[in-house]
Amino acid sequence: PVLLRAFERTHSAPVGMALVEKLTAIRNEVRIPIEELNRLLGHYPPEVMNAAQTLLAASQEGLAERKAKLEKFAPLLRSAGNVEAGRKVFFHNKSACASCHRIGKEGGTVGPDLSTIGAIRETRDLLEAVILPSSSFARGFRPYIVVTTDGKTHTGVLTRESTDAMTLRTATLAEVQIPRAEIEELKESNTSIMPQGLETRLSETELRDLLAYLKSLQ
Repeated sequence: PVLLRAFERTHSAPVGMALVEKLTAIRNEVRIPIEELNRLLGHYPPEVMNAAQTLLAASQEGLAERKAKLEKFAPLLRSAGNVEAGRKVFFHNKSACASCHRIGKEGGTVGPDLSTIGAIRETRDLLEAVILPSSSFARGFRPYIVVTTDGKTHTGVLTRESTDAMTLRTATLAEVQIPRAEIEELKESNTSIMPQGLETRLSETELRDLLAYLKSLQ
């Protein structure tokens, strides 16, 4: 957001064209809502918006795919689930939710604490978080990709850092400490370390119950 505001302060066509060129080249790595893109590019001359059509089309396609997936599971929101059954789903190995998320004194700490998630998120938001885990990230839980000088790649949530090293917790719950002197490349990831496809491992009843349980956490 800070970077985008800087680009709003200029109306230079060359700057706008350079921005579009870069965003188009890395469009699979950067997710900016299409409404935000339209607003941002609207500050520039028309030729910039014309040059951005490929970028805008890709953003629109991605948005349509996410909306379609949400709508597919939207009927689950229209009937009440079983809260107690949903708790069992949450703590069962089949979903593995508790390996990363804490509720009260139970669970892991790789992902956000969900003890009061029902008080701050609507059920539709919870559904999106479950079936589209990379659509948004809670503050402080966006994963990082680190490439080291020996060619290894590590992906995980930043848990600790100092002037000498940074520590990532990976999807396998392992902690990897990486000396800063060995970091070749460091960037944010747009892919959550939360496993994709939870909706394919759970039945519709289990998914409905899980949502009911999460919503009950006040």
